[in-house]
This record gives sequence, structure tokens and C-alpha cells, in this order.
Amino acid sequence: MGIQAISTALADVLEDLNINLYDYGPDAMQPPAAYIYPENVQFNVVAPTGVDEATWIIRILAASTNTQGGQTQLNDLIDAAVPAISDANTLNDVVQSAIVREMRNYGVLQLPDTTRYYAADLVVGILV
Repeated sequence: MGIQAISTALADVLEDLNINLYDYGPDAMQPPAAYIYPENVQFNVVAPTGVDEATWIIRILAASTNTQGGQTQLNDLIDAAVPAISDANTLNDVVQSAIVREMRNYGVLQLPDTTRYYAADLVVGILV
């Protein structure tokens, strides 16, 4: 399993969202944006299904809370990201399967510069 390859493949399938995509945790970003990172990766463990499992997070940041329609923009991005991942289930043959399992941390995220953005995390289950 290539950790960076999976992060990059997730970013690639989200290109049609027309937002800034980062397959790493950037020092700074310009929303609307998403950054992708592994949350839980087990090495050398084979699940009962015969494949290893991992979890990636796609953190989506929409408009700042000072922007009218920011929450609607976040909702639209989530609604577009989930089927984009489902439709590209193998992430162009990088993994056996990728599926959005849940959304969490929906709300306002404050960055170190004190700017507040509407944000949510998509939890993606990966089978490799």
C-alpha cells in the first residue's frame, strides 16, 4: 500500500469539484479547498476478507463564516464528493475499494490565522 498514492488518487477523483485540493496537510490554503490525509493505517494485518483496511479523511473547507451562502457551499461540496468517490470505487486501480463511510465534525473550523470556515470531514474506508 502506498500511502501517498492513495492520498493522491483521492485528490484526483475529486478534481471535478473545482476546488483547491491538497493530498497533504498544507501550511496554508485558500478555500474552497480539501485536504486529504490518512487517519488509520494497519500494516501487515490481513482482515477476515483477505484484504487490509485503512481510513482516510477528506477535510472540506468551504467559504468563511462571513460569506453568505457558505454553509450551502459546504453542503454542495459534500453532496458532490460522496458520489465522486463511490463512482471511482478503486481510485483508478490504486486500491481494491474506497467508500465514504460517514461525515463528521460538520460545523465551523477556526484556522490559526483566526479565520473561521464552514468545514466537514468525510471518512473514507479503504480496502487494499
